[in-house]
Amino acid sequence: HYQYRQLGADQKNVYCGNILLKGVQPQKLKTIGNSYFTDGKETWYCSPMTERNENLSVIQEVFQIILQNFGIGSKPQSYLYSYFKLEQGDQPYLVNADIDTASNGILTYYRGKLLPDAHSHQLRLVSGEDNHIFRADGTNVYFNNTRLSLKDNQKLYTLDIENSNNQSYLFNPIDGMVYVNQFAFDPQFAPYHLLSKYGDHSNHALFYNDTGIYYFDVNKEKMVRAGDNPFLGQS
Repeated sequence: HYQYRQLGADQKNVYCGNILLKGVQPQKLKTIGNSYFTDGKETWYCSPMTERNENLSVIQEVFQIILQNFGIGSKPQSYLYSYFKLEQGDQPYLVNADIDTASNGILTYYRGKLLPDAHSHQLRLVSGEDNHIFRADGTNVYFNNTRLSLKDNQKLYTLDIENSNNQSYLFNPIDGMVYVNQFAFDPQFAPYHLLSKYGDHSNHALFYNDTGIYYFDVNKEKMVRAGDNPFLGQS
């Protein structure tokens, strides 16, 4: 299946990309959905997309490229398919394709990484536009695999803001807080209100309240006050 184009096997071994997965039995290999597979004993995740190899330093990569160009070395492993082995339990892992997770009833994984303390039977995607990032389980709220310092409630929602540069926004109407990816705006200035979701010609999504105008700085990874609110006193 095209979903498993990164997964390979021969008579003796199983591979994620070109990485040999030691101990996996190819004769018993079975895919269970969303890039998860098992041999009946162990369950693995093999990402369908390559990622930058963080273990390969720039110096190592340049040196390996030089060796490759002289024909005395192999192409450096600059990118690879990430893979993870799931912790074994008494029950087999089942995939929930609607929320892109795998769970054995006790442990729950998203893209091969553990969702800490997740209640799998209550897990859902937070309501909102094109959301596939934020999940909640009645108690916890997650950005990807990171648990946020936020208690779940049914009023949480996400919003797709134009030109948001890989920033995903979560809103909590109960206290007016805003979360950008795994980061929270400063709670002492809440509540925050979105100025506009239309951002084709702006560098930042802007938020306002009585104390000023705010935005999230990607480089500083925190909320920044842009200035006073010029709309105060206007109807």
